[in-house]
Amino acid sequence: MAVETPASSDQVSITFQPMGVTVDVRRGETLFEAAADVGVDVDTICGGNGVCGKCKVRVGEPHLVPAKPIDHVHLAAVEVARGYRLSCQIKAADDLVVDVPAGGRRSIKILHHGLQRDVPLRPNALKIHLPYLPPRQRDGVADWDAVKDTLPGFFRRVEVPLPWLRQLPAAIRNHGGMTLTVVGRRRVTRIELGDTTLPSCGIAIDIGSTSVVAYLVDLDTGTELAVASDLNTQAIYGDDVIGRLSKAQFDPVGLKRLHDLIIAQLNDVVGEVLSLSNLARSAVTDVTVVGNMAMHHFLLQLDSTYLGLSPFAPVTRDAVTVTAAELALDLEPDTPVYVLPNIAGFVGSDTVGLMLASGMADSDEIQMAVDVGTNGEVVLGSAGRLVACSAPAGPAFEGARIKHGMRATTGAIDHVTMNRDVSFS
Repeated sequence: MAVETPASSDQVSITFQPMGVTVDVRRGETLFEAAADVGVDVDTICGGNGVCGKCKVRVGEPHLVPAKPIDHVHLAAVEVARGYRLSCQIKAADDLVVDVPAGGRRSIKILHHGLQRDVPLRPNALKIHLPYLPPRQRDGVADWDAVKDTLPGFFRRVEVPLPWLRQLPAAIRNHGGMTLTVVGRRRVTRIELGDTTLPSCGIAIDIGSTSVVAYLVDLDTGTELAVASDLNTQAIYGDDVIGRLSKAQFDPVGLKRLHDLIIAQLNDVVGEVLSLSNLARSAVTDVTVVGNMAMHHFLLQLDSTYLGLSPFAPVTRDAVTVTAAELALDLEPDTPVYVLPNIAGFVGSDTVGLMLASGMADSDEIQMAVDVGTNGEVVLGSAGRLVACSAPAGPAFEGARIKHGMRATTGAIDHVTMNRDVSFS
């Protein structure tokens, strides 16, 4: 006779409505943490520290969760009476069903278009189609030697990794020929049957403290094919960088949680731009990522402990190249991912991208660039010398912790037209 194993007494069941998500959590874990673990979007700007009062949920059985003094500080008396509590203050002790109010995070409008300038196209990854060459015409020449003899002269020293070398005999004998993807004119990262040279696309990703934006670009024409954006889901642990650094420092699994959140979100935005363009993931030959130093460390899962402590020493400032497989990105495993170099503790690769995109790094005249965000950066100089500095602007420019105004979500005014009358949307 089968015997059912009783649920662990160290765990309780929490159901989040209207999502219908049920999760078993350890006793003593807060409802806020439980929601974050399963991707339930609970509104917050303080990262669950009991400061903002926004992470309220409605408890189905209020008698199981008596109100605390902090609930009365942040919530109206009528809300407390109806069973509303701050989820960051509720420690799981009994099975609960809670209702999560609809928030505005996912309906926020993010600006991701702006001025553009022409740049020379020099893609680092190139796709090269090699037509079928009958084996008898090669007269015993090694397969890889035959490939090198067919490639342009400057590719003769290209290396082929063992996994692709193993696939070469079948590919070179394919009657439709084969396509090599060569990165940096040095290394083969992919071998495909037939002519797959078009399209050849790259993805540029900007990981900001507040928002994440991905651009899909045709590397042969420079055409922007699609854009996808979203609010950075790491904000559940704080809308500013310091809150997240504290999470990574003091929570034994904090760094991994922050890393997993951003990887999951990158897969979402990458999937969205490919879907919008009706392209397969094999069309992407390389990825470039920028972000501030904290986002850089969370992305690569580097120890950020000392980045949050004076004198704010990062693990590395250098550019880092990894593969999609190493980051668990949903692209072809050998797709290279370039993480641009950082400048200093709180001047990151997003500032490097700003200097390159604006052209000020090649300018003979002195120019100034200002990046206004959660962390504000200013760059001054020309081709001869560039000087950068930063200051913590906090999340005010993203519409958090402000007394007047709101974020760019439902109800916000985003356009005003003044003719004989004033109209707005």
